[in-house]
Amino acid sequence: MKTLFLILLIIVLACSLIISSCAQSAPGSVPGSPTASAEPIKLKLAHPAPPVTVFHKAIFEPWAKMIKERTTAIGKPVEISIFPGGSLAKHDDQYKAVQTGITDIGPMITTEDFVGGGGLLSVMELPLQFSSSTIAAQVAQELYDTIPEVKDETSNVKLLWFHPTGPGHIQASTKQIKTLEDMQGQKVWCKGGGITIDILEALGAVPVGMPITEGYIALERGIMDIGLVQWEGAFSFKWYEVTKYRTSLPRGLWLDLLSATMNWDSWNSLPPDVQEIFEELSGEYMSILSGEAFDEADMHCCDLIMEYDKEVGNPEIYSLPEDEFLRWKEALNPVYEKWIKDMEDKGLPGREVYETTCSLIEKYSK
Repeated sequence: MKTLFLILLIIVLACSLIISSCAQSAPGSVPGSPTASAEPIKLKLAHPAPPVTVFHKAIFEPWAKMIKERTTAIGKPVEISIFPGGSLAKHDDQYKAVQTGITDIGPMITTEDFVGGGGLLSVMELPLQFSSSTIAAQVAQELYDTIPEVKDETSNVKLLWFHPTGPGHIQASTKQIKTLEDMQGQKVWCKGGGITIDILEALGAVPVGMPITEGYIALERGIMDIGLVQWEGAFSFKWYEVTKYRTSLPRGLWLDLLSATMNWDSWNSLPPDVQEIFEELSGEYMSILSGEAFDEADMHCCDLIMEYDKEVGNPEIYSLPEDEFLRWKEALNPVYEKWIKDMEDKGLPGREVYETTCSLIEKYSK
């Protein structure tokens, strides 16, 4: 009789454990949420970077996975198919692809794409400001969250988060850049017009505008002498193979304020509870995550480039001294003042935004 009782007790306990286990909520889900998944919501995400880059492997792929896990937990799975390397939309067509719905999600490659083109958000592209992507990401997010005029500039798309590149350093093919004078007459890659042209002209260099994807051949053939790009970009696009001399700046000569955006029709088609998950996994959360991913990739790629330089006999990376850095900063003062005047001529609070940016850089640098 005692044996039968023990057997029954074991069966009851086992059943209780099984029921308890089945009742546990999926990660990130609300207790009691549906477990059966409906037909998945399918979205496309296109970007121009190769699949080996931090954009793809450390930012977009993990984000799409998190979205799928969280939405599956509420029974409304979202599956995001990623098209890297310009396979769905070329580098210069990213904005148009998001706007027209060719892709549901994609990056803004330049602030020129936002409303008013090159507005207040372009303060992030002013020279010698940022020592890391993480700092830049936090500054951009706070500007967006706290200054209405900045938020208004992104109204043509649903802004998800900012993911600025790492700060740009000097990859030179013809000579080591150690002083301001060394920049005179050098043909330097730039991403387009606007501030980057002003920066290079203030340094006495000759701007050469082209997509980053064309930079390798341009450096190899002598069409340009210098590529100004983050370490991760120099490695991913293999610019380190066609350059010999590298100069590291205390703060990058520029960075690109990229951002993840979504087509408004695609956004509005999502159920409210799915939108809520997107919001939770965007904004400040993803801006910081993206910044940290870029910084980690930058350090790793810098190490790989140093190993390559040692192997082929290239000179070691030259670190620009503080006193020389201040000379560059002074030479670029007209660029800051021109930007402020351009914004205020448009009726925008240029000086206020510039001074706020400087304060935020100091805040997050601590």
